[in-house]
Amino acid sequence: MTEPASGGVSPFDTGGLWHGKMAANVDVGTDAQKRSLFSSTQVAVDAYQGPMEEWLISAFPAGIDGYTRGSDPEHPSKVDLVVVSGDTQSWSWEVHIHNMAPDLAFPRPFALHWTRGQFESYLQWLRGYTTISRQAMEEHTRFVLGISSVTPDPYEDATRGILSEI
Repeated sequence: MTEPASGGVSPFDTGGLWHGKMAANVDVGTDAQKRSLFSSTQVAVDAYQGPMEEWLISAFPAGIDGYTRGSDPEHPSKVDLVVVSGDTQSWSWEVHIHNMAPDLAFPRPFALHWTRGQFESYLQWLRGYTTISRQAMEEHTRFVLGISSVTPDPYEDATRGILSEI
């Protein structure tokens, strides 16, 4: 029998906050303050569905299509973060699965679907990401470019791609 995945779910982009790519209305100036916010907002992998569903209903009263399409929510995900219109980092729920396999065996995405604006925003963010080597950055960029599709409706294209694999 397989062990359940260990890790957690955060109601925002922890890497974005850690690397100063987004702002909070609470003090997160030190690494210890960031870790404290992360641990106080993280939910267990096997227990996030209820809290996420509650937030989705209140933040997207017209329906969760707003979440899947990247529309701005009525409020951020549970924590006091600054929501910038069109930037999903303050409210996209992020799953962290502890890596229990060698890096090369860990699952990797096979397709990324973006609007032109999302893609350009990601590339701009990537250019400012300085915590990995130049070689690793070049490899990552080639990988992302190789599986990316720019489209007016990424949700529809991703759904069509998933359904075509079934």
